[in-house]
Amino acid sequence: MNFKNNFLFVNNEFSNKHVILSLLVIGIAGIILRLNYLPLDIPFLSDAMLYFSYANDLNFLNQFPNGYNFTNNGWPTLVGFLFNLSPSTAILELMNIQRIVSVVISTLTIIPVYYLCKKFFPNYLALIGVCIFIFDPRIVINSLLGITDPLYIFLIASSLALVFSKNKNYVFLAFACISFSILVRYEGIIWFFILSIIFFIYNKQKFNYKLILKYGVIILICILIIFPMLQIRTETMGSDKILSVFQGSIKDVRISSDGENKIFSFMEYLLNGLINLFKYLGWVMIPFLGIFVPIGTILSIKSKDQKSKLLIFGVIIVLSTSTLYAYSRGIQDTRYLYPLYPIFSVLSLFMIEKILGIKQNKKIVLSLIIFVILISSIVYLEIKSIDLEHEKESLEIFKDVYAITYVINEFNHESGYLHTIPLLKNNELVKISSFEKEIKTIPNIENLDLNDFIKKNSKNNLTHIVIDDRENRPEFFKKLMNNEKSFKYLEKVYDSKDFGFNYHVKVFEINYQFFK
Repeated sequence: MNFKNNFLFVNNEFSNKHVILSLLVIGIAGIILRLNYLPLDIPFLSDAMLYFSYANDLNFLNQFPNGYNFTNNGWPTLVGFLFNLSPSTAILELMNIQRIVSVVISTLTIIPVYYLCKKFFPNYLALIGVCIFIFDPRIVINSLLGITDPLYIFLIASSLALVFSKNKNYVFLAFACISFSILVRYEGIIWFFILSIIFFIYNKQKFNYKLILKYGVIILICILIIFPMLQIRTETMGSDKILSVFQGSIKDVRISSDGENKIFSFMEYLLNGLINLFKYLGWVMIPFLGIFVPIGTILSIKSKDQKSKLLIFGVIIVLSTSTLYAYSRGIQDTRYLYPLYPIFSVLSLFMIEKILGIKQNKKIVLSLIIFVILISSIVYLEIKSIDLEHEKESLEIFKDVYAITYVINEFNHESGYLHTIPLLKNNELVKISSFEKEIKTIPNIENLDLNDFIKKNSKNNLTHIVIDDRENRPEFFKKLMNNEKSFKYLEKVYDSKDFGFNYHVKVFEINYQFFK
């Protein structure tokens, strides 16, 4: 077979056989890239640990567990059922199953992303859109965490690909995907409204009683998917975690507007959200989306394709609702923008198509684009990759800290290991709430000095102060690390340097008699 048939850049089209082969190669490359950075020896922290705990209890009890109070239990429910199929009961192995499932789902997202891109561009460009998505370093890193995002993004991308399908019956599957996305993350309800608007605009020439009846069936499908889980949440968590969350969101906005000048207070709240929104929107464009998305968006607006304008409409709605709300509350995270990455892939292709249209040697240009995507992604991943040696040391150190403390100050992210150590000590399937000892951690939210922090949290039974030598810590960390003898009410009970660790952690017990 000659080069042309291999590359298949002839007539801007691939055969179905070569599309499948290309997707398979891209998918394998995506998995290999992810597995290369997968921290199989490190337990979960933060949100992933919460989801794991829920999945673990679901598996252990064979029923939905009580005692949890978080919004998005769709992902840990799926993980819990998969744990049930696993012969292993070793905690770290189960955590790795959660990670690997997340990696697989992230990789499988190339299928809906391909079909979404295919609605706008020929096969070969749609495959470039797939590369833009699967090799984006933030999507790669996010897929390693074992959290909700990969499944949520997969469902959003699938719903968008299905709603634009020529087969009008696929719209039922599109809304089924959106319904499941609401159970994975409550922000999916925003996408439900976006899809509903797209559905009516896309079918405006056929607006009649049949279309209304069809939408009625869609609503019924959504209710049948969502309602059983809402009932389970109400019984086990005390609320449905959708309506209550939106009520809480309205309350947050109202509280932010309290004060002598409510209009000014609300505008300040909104301005803070807009500043963070544009900051993080610019940040996620690194390393390569910034080359393609801005100009691609302008070209898509100028195009006559109604579907591209509907996609941009969807982006605007998401940015101006759930994302703006999150950033207005001061949440410092790019995760809220990741569901837009399939659309970013489509928008990027408008610029790539324009570049290819003005260049004679398209094969070289296309190869160069793929090379830039891969190299910039790998460089970014190398810079942002987990320091495994530091994480392993942190785990060993906090096993010692766990043994001698009860209530401590919290700091990101190493103190999070205190919540995973009880699982690792048991090292087998066990009900999370059955632990004999669980360390309580208290965040220094107001960034108080040490005296005020202890005074405020004495009523919370704060027993120990734990500090380390990492950057971006409270000022009292540095003072205490360098001049511990000046704090007479603190008795040092642990120093990681005494045990040969590079990561420096000190633990002090509070003597409240001296402190008072």
